[in-house]
Amino acid sequence: MKTVAFILPALLALTLNLTAQQRVGGQRLSPEERVKQRVEAVKKEVKLTADQEKQVTTLFTESQKRQVELFQNSGGGNWEANREKFQKLQAEETENVKKILTEEQFKAYTAYVEKQRKEMEQRRGQGGGPGGQGGPGRGQGGPGGGPR
Repeated sequence: MKTVAFILPALLALTLNLTAQQRVGGQRLSPEERVKQRVEAVKKEVKLTADQEKQVTTLFTESQKRQVELFQNSGGGNWEANREKFQKLQAEETENVKKILTEEQFKAYTAYVEKQRKEMEQRRGQGGGPGGQGGPGRGQGGPGGGPR
């Protein structure tokens, strides 16, 4: 349980990073493209079946919608005021992912999430953090940092 509690904030940050500001060729990805990219990453790491891929796609799509709504309703990104709400959404998503995956797949999923969290922390350590490019509260581009 400690691992899940530790992973949730990191997974939330990862989700916001992956979903809110990714760009391809200078263009922001659409919500559908962001979900597709996220599903592809999980599919590769966890070896999803076709049925699991459909379920995860639906789950990530709904989760994305809920996160975007919360973000927009928070005045454009008051992370600190809404941290608990985001964490609750992320906890629900993680529990639903766990219901879709086998025990072995869920272990691979949590390992993947942990790897992503560590990579994010490394990026933040290179000039990020609150007010910087990689952390909550930064002035550039909202979640995920970087220029708009």
